[in-house]
Amino acid sequence: MKTIQGTRLPARPAHGWRWLKWIVSLVVVTALLGAAPAMAQQWDRTVVKQALQATVEILVPDDNGDLFDTGSGTVLDAERGIILTNFHVMGDTDTRALFNKDGIAYIAVTPTDLKGAPVIRYKAQLIQGSPDDDLAVLKIVSLADDAPLPKNLGLIAVDRGNSEDLLPGDPLAVIGFPSLGGSTVTFTNGVVSGFLDENKDQVYEWIKTDAQVNPGNSGGLAIDQKGDFVGVPTAGYSQADVAGKISLIRPGTIALEFLDRAVLSQGGGKSADGQEIGGPLVLPSVSTTSKGSFGPITFASGVNDSGDAVDAGNTFVEANAIYAFFAVTGLQEGEQWRTRWLLDGEEVLKEDQTWSGGDVTSTWVSISHPDGLPEGQFTLELDLGDKVAQRGDFTIATRGQREDEAKAVNAIGLVHDADNVRKTISGALVVFLTPGITVDEWANAEFDESMVHASGTSARGGTFQLDNKVTPGAAYGIVVIHDDFKAIELDAYEIPADTGDPYELDVAMERN
Repeated sequence: MKTIQGTRLPARPAHGWRWLKWIVSLVVVTALLGAAPAMAQQWDRTVVKQALQATVEILVPDDNGDLFDTGSGTVLDAERGIILTNFHVMGDTDTRALFNKDGIAYIAVTPTDLKGAPVIRYKAQLIQGSPDDDLAVLKIVSLADDAPLPKNLGLIAVDRGNSEDLLPGDPLAVIGFPSLGGSTVTFTNGVVSGFLDENKDQVYEWIKTDAQVNPGNSGGLAIDQKGDFVGVPTAGYSQADVAGKISLIRPGTIALEFLDRAVLSQGGGKSADGQEIGGPLVLPSVSTTSKGSFGPITFASGVNDSGDAVDAGNTFVEANAIYAFFAVTGLQEGEQWRTRWLLDGEEVLKEDQTWSGGDVTSTWVSISHPDGLPEGQFTLELDLGDKVAQRGDFTIATRGQREDEAKAVNAIGLVHDADNVRKTISGALVVFLTPGITVDEWANAEFDESMVHASGTSARGGTFQLDNKVTPGAAYGIVVIHDDFKAIELDAYEIPADTGDPYELDVAMERN
């Protein structure tokens, strides 16, 4: 445990942060995450912990609001609250009907110690489901009590893996919330037992494993030895006259392709005027007598400040966004037109547009995905009325996992008495200042809230989570305040560049 001495700060002005009276002496802020011993000689505890925290419990009500079904899900986009699960968690795969007409589910998140029952925190809604593939994608839309979402959801996402790399005998684990053995998150260890090609088309639809998949595990997470997502645990089979059980996992290649199409259908594109392009809409009628036309489409991976294409082409590698440039001639002010994006021939996004600006030699629209556009052939159609006025194609050639060394991570921790680690402290305020701001500078600026990067208050049990993520490799000024304990400060505390998500802090405070 690292101890750093601090200095006293001046008293807080009356109109500022009313809890901040003075800051003095000792800071003990020690990172808990880092190199850890392997679990069972094959599972790294850090990656397992991330996978456990990326797995959520899904509770589905009926139309009367009563609990109808529960299952598991995997967070694959923590910023936007995107969760992957099985369709049969949300509805009946035979009748194709949802258990509630709005496709609503409540999301419960595991406590940071991974030992307690999950806590219901969010409400989510189905954005796309496939009874045939038994897959569904949910998006968090509000807090569980319908309150607006905070800027930081505090979720942990699992990294994408490649299920095509798996072979029989490879280690594999299943994570979820089976009803068997209580309500806490559960890790079951196994191997890839083989593959199942149901329709004999030389493409397997299932990964077989001896890892346990029980009721409640459905829709959860299957990870490889690196801790990466490789599939969705879906079913378990056993026979009365045969000892043992085989479980089936929907491969990650199938699941991630479905997920990416669902996310694309929710939008993420822009037009040249900066307007966001949303998801599927009920489009108003468009004139079929338009005299307007669109020029040939040029695709590019970027656009400069002058609105010109950057790195134009028709084949791109690991692109997060693609821009489509074209000329417009003859469209009247206020005339409606339509953009329609397809991936491998299937519609993933369409949007109604209203034209303004007269004839132009170049304008643009774009399509994007936060984790990178999926591999395949994209088509953009520009529609006037019921006809396609122009179209163009581009290809995303490969789909690799995005590497982002500066990826922000959640910051969580425990505040306790310095003399007794079991005596936790609730009501302590933990403040991270904007990188480059010292505690003295903040005090001299009368504790300007615009200098605060993130903050959090310790709850019952002493745990806290900052309301904004922190960046590995960045250095922050830290302040911790409680009326009954000596306030503490620290300048330039650096988050390790190789930290996992979440980054954990241990904060020890001395009594006044």
